[in-house]
Amino acid sequence: EAVLQAAGEERMRRKADRLGLRMAVVGPEQALYEECMAAFGYKHNKIPFRTLAVRVPLVELREAAKDEPMTAYALLAGCAGLLPLSPLKNPPLEAAR
Repeated sequence: EAVLQAAGEERMRRKADRLGLRMAVVGPEQALYEECMAAFGYKHNKIPFRTLAVRVPLVELREAAKDEPMTAYALLAGCAGLLPLSPLKNPPLEAAR
């Protein structure tokens, strides 16, 4: 039990150190945003989600989305390459101009 306790504490200490260093570089809000995005990525997508948070900083996302959650989602999805180039399979000619 003591070994598991010590291992857990060491893991938390390393995470806290990493977060503290990141906060010193980008500030507390951006660092928390990056950590939350990484957590959203679960096990296999942590790095892509963290990368997305770095590429679309929180301050820029807030400014572009204007407090509209769906706009923020669309911006993140677009930057991640998850949106089609055109929402229509066969756009009308007027849309192509």
